[in-house]
Amino acid sequence: MRSTQGLGRLTSVNKVDEYPEKEYPEKDRKEPVDPELVKGEPAVLRCPYCHDGLHLDGEPWVACRVCLSRHHASCWKESGECAGCGEAQAIHDMAIHGARKPLGAPIAVGIGAALTVLLVLGFVRSSTPAPPREARAAAKIEPAPVSVQAPAPEKPKELAPPKEEKPQESRPPEVKPKEVEAPKANDGPSEAERWCAQAYERSEKQDWKGTIECSTKAIELDPRMVKALTLRAWTLRTTGDLDGSFRDYLRAVELDAKNPDTFAELGFLRRGRGDVSGALADYNRSLALDPRNFRALTYRGASKYERQDYQGAIADFTKALESAPGNASTWAWRADVKLAMQDWSGAVEDSTRAVELSPTNWTFLWTRAKARQGQGEASEAIADISKAIEINGTVTALFLARGRLLQAAGEKERAVKDFERCVELAPGSQDAAQARQHLASITTAGPK
Repeated sequence: MRSTQGLGRLTSVNKVDEYPEKEYPEKDRKEPVDPELVKGEPAVLRCPYCHDGLHLDGEPWVACRVCLSRHHASCWKESGECAGCGEAQAIHDMAIHGARKPLGAPIAVGIGAALTVLLVLGFVRSSTPAPPREARAAAKIEPAPVSVQAPAPEKPKELAPPKEEKPQESRPPEVKPKEVEAPKANDGPSEAERWCAQAYERSEKQDWKGTIECSTKAIELDPRMVKALTLRAWTLRTTGDLDGSFRDYLRAVELDAKNPDTFAELGFLRRGRGDVSGALADYNRSLALDPRNFRALTYRGASKYERQDYQGAIADFTKALESAPGNASTWAWRADVKLAMQDWSGAVEDSTRAVELSPTNWTFLWTRAKARQGQGEASEAIADISKAIEINGTVTALFLARGRLLQAAGEKERAVKDFERCVELAPGSQDAAQARQHLASITTAGPK
C-alpha cells in the first residue's frame, strides 16, 4: 500500500464551466456502438484504493462492476473489493495493457450487491453507473425507474349456468416450459403500456430476465416508449451488459432530451468506457435541466476527482450532500478528495460522518485512519484500522499499515504479528514484499 505521505497538492484547478456541453452528431445516432464513441483522451486517473495515479494506457487496471471505479489491478487484488463502493465483483475484461478499447460482448455478472441501489443502486464512487461509491455504503446510486400506471382491473363477468358435459377419458396434463405471459387486454392502457407495467413489477422482484423480456416486448410494440428503454437500460447495466445499456440510454436521450437522470446515467457509462470528457458533458446537460440532480452531481464529482480537479470535485459533492445529507458514500467520497489534498482535519470530519451513517463499512474506517495518521494521531489511526480488520480481516494493506504504526510506536511484537499475517494472506503481493522488509529490519535491530 502506498503511503499517503506521498500525495501532493493540486496546483491548478479546472473550473466547472470549462467542460463544454457535448453535441450528438448524426453518426452517433445511427451507430451508437461505433468505436469513435468510446475513444477518450489518454488520461491519468486516481486509483481510489492507493490514491496514486492510474495510467489507462500504460498499466493493467480493472473496473468495479457497480460504480465502474478504475483501480490498479494489483490494488484490487490486495483489497478484494472496490475501494469506492465496496462491491466485490470487478469487470476483469477491463484489466488490459496498452491502449483502451471498447467493451466487447455483454459481460455476464452475478447480482450480488447491486448500486447504487450512488445513490443508489447509487454511483458513484470512481468511475457509473452507478458512484460512484455506492456499495461502499448501504445506500447506492441507481437509476430510479419512472412509475407507470398499473392496468385497470378487469370488469367482473357474469357467471353462466354450468353446462352438462360428457365424461372424457382422463389424460396426463401436458407440461409446458414456463414463459412470460402476455398481459390481459382490457379497456385501460395500451398493450405496450401493460407490458411496461409488467416489466416494472418484475423489476421490483429482482427478476432481471423477466424485466428485460417484458420491457423488450413493450419497446417492440412502441419503439418510442422512453420509460421502457430506460428501465431496460438500467436492468442491462445491473446484469453487466454495459454495451446494451449504453445503446438504450443513447436512444432514450434522442427521444427525450429533457430527462436529467437519463443524461446522468449516460455519462456514467461514458466514464466507464474511458470517455471522461464526454461523461462530463453529459453531466453538464443533466445539471442544466436540474441543477440539484443528485446522480449527476455525484458522478461528476467522482470524474473530477479522477482528473485531480479537487476543488471542482468538492464543490459537486457538497451540492450533492445538500440534496441527500444521509448518503454515506458521498461523505466518504469528499473525505477522499480532502485526503488527496492533505486536508487531514477535513478528511477526518467527513469520514467520521460516513462511519456514523454506515458503521460496518471498513473502507470508511480505513479512510479515517489515513487522515488521522496524517494529523499525527497514531493511536486513533491504529484503533480505526483494528475496527476495519474486525469487519474484513483479509485486506493485506490493513495489516501492513497497522504493523508500521505499531513498529513506529515501539510495539515490535504486535508489529511482527501484523507483518507475518500480511505475508500469510498474499505471499506474492507488493504489501507482502514490504512486510518482509519490515520484518528483516526488526530482526536486524534486535530488542531494545
